[in-house]
Amino acid sequence: VTVSVLYWLLASRAMTHSRYERLRELGVGGFGVVDACMDAATGSQVAVKTILAPKVHAEAKRLVRELDIMIRLKDRHQNLMTIMDAYLTYPDSSDSSNFNVHIVMPLMRGDLHRFSRDFNRLPVDNRAEFGARVCVVFAFHVAYGLDYLHQSNIVHRDLKPDNILVNVDTRDPFNSLAVICDFGLARATTPTETFYICTRQYRPPEVITNTAAGDASLDIWSLGCVFFELVTGKTLFHLPTSLEDGKWVGAKASYQLEELLNIIGTPDPQEVAAMESCNVKSYLQKTRQRRSKLRERFDAGFRLQCDEEEKEMWFELINGCLQYFPTKRPTASAVC
Repeated sequence: VTVSVLYWLLASRAMTHSRYERLRELGVGGFGVVDACMDAATGSQVAVKTILAPKVHAEAKRLVRELDIMIRLKDRHQNLMTIMDAYLTYPDSSDSSNFNVHIVMPLMRGDLHRFSRDFNRLPVDNRAEFGARVCVVFAFHVAYGLDYLHQSNIVHRDLKPDNILVNVDTRDPFNSLAVICDFGLARATTPTETFYICTRQYRPPEVITNTAAGDASLDIWSLGCVFFELVTGKTLFHLPTSLEDGKWVGAKASYQLEELLNIIGTPDPQEVAAMESCNVKSYLQKTRQRRSKLRERFDAGFRLQCDEEEKEMWFELINGCLQYFPTKRPTASAVC
């Protein structure tokens, strides 16, 4: 049914592909390829995300969800990726049920992962000070866009540096831009039966323990991980997979939880005692108690040139987002 919906949505756009001339490949992922293209109608460059036919059928529900959200949010917020056009192409002209989907979007120069990796090679004078200003701009833009998403009752569910596209203005850091993209896992802020969400390095404890309520606090944890990476250049959590032969395994998930607790520390015993009876409560009461090492990791990796007050604000922001209990995390609006 969802593939039929896709066809119905986009079939009328089947011939517009001649409008876009491929210039170069920008990136390849598990869900498709993104190319820089020239728009013959406007003379400007755009990004075209292509989902090949096998993936269209295998990931139809996710693709419909992404298109639906992008259309709903079209041109609504400068820090959320917008859709400019969409169309189909057919690998086999005799089979109209087998098609590629193409999504046309504004062209950005990179993503936050690449910016973080290349931070020390920014082509500017006084790199550390410039980088500090850009990081503040990017943090505000991501939080601002996330707040609009949450106000629209949408949870992203896969926030990470790769899903934040950026333009760096080397003349004026305050003219730089960050945009949240990839809404394939996003959905309404309601309880969900899907528990294997979020890339694992940015996955909150309630997702690991399969107790997530599906609300916006899930994204706030991921936001804290993104901010830590932004100011240190390092991924905070290195979590092992919880899958075995493609299936979720509870014992492996406990290894992920332990890695989190080794850095953020175990929750306050009184707060754990106040939890409703469940396996997670029993586990937290039995596991080895340990203090947070987040401050040490933060101080060891902090690379921005700023005063102590601004540095402390960064730590408090990250620490607030990385609270074990979702209700203790700030809202995106409060982060802004």
